[in-house]
Amino acid sequence: MLMQPTPAPPGSNETCGHAWTVFGVYMHTGDAKAANATWKQFNPGMTPLANVTTHFNTTWEFVQPKALEPIIPRHYMPNSLPSAQLQREKVQDGSVGAAITKKMVKNVDACALGQLASCWSMQFYQDFTGQLNSPQPTTVSVSPGQRTALLHMAMGGGDNEDIKPFYGLSNYSYFSESAFNMSSSDWKQRYWGQDHYNKLLAVKRAWDPDNVFWCRRCVGSDLQA
Repeated sequence: MLMQPTPAPPGSNETCGHAWTVFGVYMHTGDAKAANATWKQFNPGMTPLANVTTHFNTTWEFVQPKALEPIIPRHYMPNSLPSAQLQREKVQDGSVGAAITKKMVKNVDACALGQLASCWSMQFYQDFTGQLNSPQPTTVSVSPGQRTALLHMAMGGGDNEDIKPFYGLSNYSYFSESAFNMSSSDWKQRYWGQDHYNKLLAVKRAWDPDNVFWCRRCVGSDLQA
């Protein structure tokens, strides 16, 4: 789901100068009738402006026409995509909903004042293995948070202050979509989990003692080459 803040167009009669547009994508294995019935359960209180259903016979048929995601060798957004892996209990107790509402109100206020640089989108992906009855093996390199999270939340820009309310709800972030300027004291825990990091660092030192293979915030990236 993508929640995109949209400033009112010039000359419009909208008084608040700002609106939120919500885009939801639901992938269902089955026929269109069953998919639509399940989709209505997800958003019972929403009246969509448009509702498009597309059928694919296979996953490959869906993926094949899409272009490869570009690899950009530098950060081109102020703080890239700050993110947090949100656990089920924080969604259930209303903490996540409260943080989302607070952020939406803050964006409305900022955009109404013309502070468009503060109008960041919020994206939510239910694609981790925190679903009920999902396999959650622990003998893997990814962090425990990525195995148990219900939602992956990413903010389309923003700074560490913008993401801080969500950091308070989660100890983990997704490596490939995360804050470029994450605190030097936080990244090992947020990306890997400290216990996992220590094990991965032992492997790194055994197989790459000269730190030849390096990337920002990767395991061992703070070691002297």
